[in-house]
Amino acid sequence: MTPLNKTPFTLKLDSRLGRGATANVYKVNIAGNNYAVKIYNKPETVDWQKISAMTDLSQRAGYEFVKTHAWPLGLIQLEGKNIGFAMPLYDLGLFSTIDNYYDNILRKNVKDTRLLAVTNLILIAKNLCIEINKLHAKNIHLIDIKPQNIVINTTTNEVVLLDCDGFSIEKDNVRFPGLFISADYIAPEVTINKLFPKDLGQDQDLYAISVLIFQLLNRGLHPYSGKLAIETEATTNDDKAALGNYAYGVLKNEKITPHVSSLHTMWPEKIVSLLEDCFKFRRRAQASEWIDTCDDIERNKGYVRCDKAPEDHLHIQFREKE
Repeated sequence: MTPLNKTPFTLKLDSRLGRGATANVYKVNIAGNNYAVKIYNKPETVDWQKISAMTDLSQRAGYEFVKTHAWPLGLIQLEGKNIGFAMPLYDLGLFSTIDNYYDNILRKNVKDTRLLAVTNLILIAKNLCIEINKLHAKNIHLIDIKPQNIVINTTTNEVVLLDCDGFSIEKDNVRFPGLFISADYIAPEVTINKLFPKDLGQDQDLYAISVLIFQLLNRGLHPYSGKLAIETEATTNDDKAALGNYAYGVLKNEKITPHVSSLHTMWPEKIVSLLEDCFKFRRRAQASEWIDTCDDIERNKGYVRCDKAPEDHLHIQFREKE
C-alpha cells in the first residue's frame, strides 16, 4: 500500500531474487508494474514508522530522485500486518558493486578495461557524490556506507544505492536514525567516543566517501594502511583511523610510511589535499566539493595517454603526473 491506495497482489515464492540474514527479496508484478519486494524474516522487529515515512517521502515533490535507488515505495501487508515493502526493480546483471573497480581480485571480473581507466574511476566517484549530495540536501544520511550497497551500471555508470531502509532520514522535523555501520568506513570520532550508529549524521557519510574515493583511486588500499615506525595494539583499519596516522599526504609522517604499491603521488594536488584534510582531522569535503573537483579534472582535460602504451586504457594518467 502507498499513502493513497492499496493494491492486492500474489507473491510467488519461486520468484526470489536474493536472500539475506534479515529478509528475502522477490520480483513481483503489482498493477502491471514490476517491483522488487523485500519481505522481512522478523517483521515484528522492524521500525514501521520509519519505513512508512520513507514511502510517504517517495510521493513528495522534490524527492523524485529517491526512486532511482532501492527506496521503499509502498508497504507490503499480509492479513493486515506489515511484513515488507516494495521498491524499484533493477536488473542487477547490468550492475557491478563498486569494489569490482578497485579490489585487486574483483577487478578481474571487469572484462572491459575501459571501465577501470582512471577517467572512468573519476566519473564513478563524481556520480556517487551526485547521488549522495541529493540525499544530504534533504537531510538523508547513509550512515552504513559499504561497497556491497553501491552498484554501478557497467554501461551508463549510473550509481544505485541499495538497502535504503537503513538510512537515517528526516520527515516533518522527525529524525529516524540509521542503526548499522560497517567496518573500514567508521569515522574516527565514532571509535574514539564509542558512539552508536543512531547518533551519527552527515559527518559519518563524508568520512566514508573519502575512504571510498581513496580506495577507488588506490586499488583498494585503506587510507590508514602503511608501515608504522612503532607498532601499536590497533589491529583494524578503524582502530588505526582513530590514531590518525595517515601516510599519503603532502607532508611526510614520521610515524608511518606509505604502502609500497600506493598511487597517491600520481594524483592531482586537489585530490591529495582533500583526502589529507579529511584523514588528518582538519575538515571533510562535502559531496558537492568532490563533484566540483571531478568536474574540474574532466573540464580541463586532466588526463593524458601513456607514451609507451597509448592504446592501453589502464595506462591513462593524470596530466603532468607519473
